[in-house]
Amino acid sequence: MGRRKTLPNKPSELILLALQDIAKCEKLRKQYKIDMDVWWHVGTKGKPCVVCAAGAVMCQSLKRPRYVFALDRISDADELVENQKEPQDYAVYPEDYPENIECKLEAIDCFRQGEIQDGIDRMGIEQQCPDYLRKFPVPSYELDKRGFKRRLRTLARLLQKEGL
Repeated sequence: MGRRKTLPNKPSELILLALQDIAKCEKLRKQYKIDMDVWWHVGTKGKPCVVCAAGAVMCQSLKRPRYVFALDRISDADELVENQKEPQDYAVYPEDYPENIECKLEAIDCFRQGEIQDGIDRMGIEQQCPDYLRKFPVPSYELDKRGFKRRLRTLARLLQKEGL
C-alpha cells in the first residue's frame, strides 16, 4: 500500500493505524527505535531513526513533508549545497505537515498518554467522549510494551462503540 496523504477522521481508526505503524517500526529494529519522548528523529550514517507513536505514523504511513528542519534548525539549504555537506541528523515534527494532519498527529500523542478528550478536541471533533473514557490510563510503552498496545486496542474498541 502506498503512502497516505491524510489520516483517519475517527479516533479509533487513528489509534489502530498508530499501533500498526509502531509494529512495523518494531520489526525493523536496526532502522527504528521507539521512544515516546521523540517525534521523529531521522538517523543517518547507520544510526536508527527514533520515533514515538505519532512519529511511527509519520515515517510509515505519511508522505514525507516537503521540507524538514535540521536539528540545529539550519535554515539556508543553499549554504548546505554550497558547502556540499548534509546535516547528519534531522527531525520531523507534526507542524511540518499541513494543519489537518498536524492535529491528528498531536491527537495520537494525547491518546497514548490517556488524555482521550484532549485527543478528540485536537482532531476538531465536537462530540464529547463518555466520562469513563475521559481519563483512560495507558501504561508507558517503555515499561510495558504489551500493556501499552493492549490498552490502546481496548481504547480503540471502546471509542468505536461510541461512534468515535
